[in-house]
Amino acid sequence: MKNKIDIYYDGSDYIQEYIKTADGVTTNIGFLKKSNITDYEAFIKETVKLNNQNKPVSFQVFGETLEECRSQALKISSFGEEVFVKIPVVGPHGQDFTSLVREMVLDAKLNINTTCVYTKDQIDDLDFLNMTDKKTIVSIFCGRIGDTGADPFDIVNYAVSKFRNNDNVKILWAGCQRVLDILHAEKSGCDIITVPKGVYDKMNRIGVSLHDFSVKTSYDFHMDGSQLILK
Repeated sequence: MKNKIDIYYDGSDYIQEYIKTADGVTTNIGFLKKSNITDYEAFIKETVKLNNQNKPVSFQVFGETLEECRSQALKISSFGEEVFVKIPVVGPHGQDFTSLVREMVLDAKLNINTTCVYTKDQIDDLDFLNMTDKKTIVSIFCGRIGDTGADPFDIVNYAVSKFRNNDNVKILWAGCQRVLDILHAEKSGCDIITVPKGVYDKMNRIGVSLHDFSVKTSYDFHMDGSQLILK
């Protein structure tokens, strides 16, 4: 089926496989650590090289201060026109980083993916994005918001309403944990959802008959137990 929302592959491994079918690619520092990637520049260059269809690809800054993140943002953006720089709305010690987002979007004219967005107050602080003529992404961490018991739909709907008059600002559902999240993101009005490998590989289940799935599950259990001994 054709999704009404852009599907971005989310990860640092298997990019060469998923970039062919995804609408874009995002990664983060946590993925790099799990993949034991330490040469960030080489990783970015290799990903950009694989991106021969010029799809949007996002790479994250990781500095402790505004100055460090500004330098990293300018460096990361230099690797390609299709590169988006992920800048958090807050720094690692709670500093307000929205001034850096504003500078990079409105002054430096970079493609920015504003990340770590959790609250309506943070969305209000990004109101200046309504002035941008550059493609910009606002990433709402819906999976982690849901993990707190809060309703991510409320936050997403607020963001969609806030930026509805600027087509350059795209709202992204981050933290996809199951295939159903893709349908939820579509319903919420999001433009993009980031999907990790485990969920991406299950997207072909959308629309499958629940009865047929029940039979397949039973068959899988049967096959998994075919070598068991029970006397």
